[in-house]
Amino acid sequence: SIEQKRPIHRDESLHVMTSVGPGGAHEKGRLIEVLTEIRSTSGEIPWRSRATALKMESARPSIRPSPKEKPLSDTWRDSITTRVDLGENLGRLYGDVAGDLNPIHQRAWLAKPFGFSRHIIHGTWTLAWALHPILSGHSHYRLEAHFRRPVPLPSSLHATTRPTDDGQEVRVWQKSLWKPALEINLAF
Repeated sequence: SIEQKRPIHRDESLHVMTSVGPGGAHEKGRLIEVLTEIRSTSGEIPWRSRATALKMESARPSIRPSPKEKPLSDTWRDSITTRVDLGENLGRLYGDVAGDLNPIHQRAWLAKPFGFSRHIIHGTWTLAWALHPILSGHSHYRLEAHFRRPVPLPSSLHATTRPTDDGQEVRVWQKSLWKPALEINLAF
């Protein structure tokens, strides 16, 4: 989740505080939480985030499985969809810019030892692509993003957006809107 209360200015002096801690048990391992706050010198917090990562474990804790995905209502019929074709080299190009040279984003033969049939695009790229057309005019927002499935390279990716009472809901998908790779709830 990310909350931005105002734009952060390029010449602004800021303090970035990050903490990492346990996030609890998951049916496939352990959750790890990363909390980040950006504070101005006056103590104001213009930006904060919480990221939850899964550490896969072979000896899994005993917990109940998470609920199945909910079926989508017919209201998605009036939504807007955009599409982009992702090239085989996009993970390497974005990795160079972002400084994330994780092998799962580089080449298929490097991703296979980590359990992927092909290399995948970065989640941060996917989130930014889906949100850019929506957030380009907003300086203050709150979002919850849930990464459901990896996006292999090369592939075609779609973002379907519909309005909600306080913002937008976005589903990023490859083959089916009903099996999204990423779900985003955005409030302004």
